[in-house]
Amino acid sequence: MGERALFERMELADQRHCVDVFSHLRRQGQESQDLLRAALLHDVGKVEARFGLRIRGAIVLLEGLNARMLARIASNKRDSWRYCFYVHEHHARIGAEMARQAGCSSRVISLISQHDQPHPSDEMAVLLYQADWEN
Repeated sequence: MGERALFERMELADQRHCVDVFSHLRRQGQESQDLLRAALLHDVGKVEARFGLRIRGAIVLLEGLNARMLARIASNKRDSWRYCFYVHEHHARIGAEMARQAGCSSRVISLISQHDQPHPSDEMAVLLYQADWEN
């Protein structure tokens, strides 16, 4: 499975968000193909659990109230109703592994794995983190 197939697996809302992040970076003059590919795929890990409108709302509410509570609710058991919270908490790592399996470059994989860390390890990761939060 290639990069395009990964992108096409995402829910429409996640695709739209990833395109917005990509467009934001392009408007800033970013031309790195690895950065732009990572922008388009940074939320691919979320495909492991489909987030409906209610789940997305619950996640936003819980993150706003108490992010630790969200982590406590999460369960890595796929048959649990709490699995979607686990996927949300770990989607960067899950997405990086999916990107690796799809044959993405090591740089794209690294950027995806760090995109939700408030203090990423390098400049491109910082750009992706900021664009993600601004969109």
